[in-house]
Amino acid sequence: MSTPDKYESLTINLIRLEAEIKRKKRNRRISLFFAITILIITTVFIIYSSDDELTRQISLVLASVVNLILTFERFLSLKQ
Repeated sequence: MSTPDKYESLTINLIRLEAEIKRKKRNRRISLFFAITILIITTVFIIYSSDDELTRQISLVLASVVNLILTFERFLSLKQ
């Protein structure tokens, strides 16, 4: 996994998370807390890990979990 690819999904998720935090209401903070926590874990994992296929797969799974949380939050905010 090359260095630009490594941080691309993380950067996209950070931008989405920042936009989501700006529009959030108080009753949705727990999900955002989990998203922020997963992003921090992903960042630390990417920085301190080696460049192998397992690392790439784990970081993609963590990025997907963050995407799911943010998509679910957006869906809930549209229903209100």
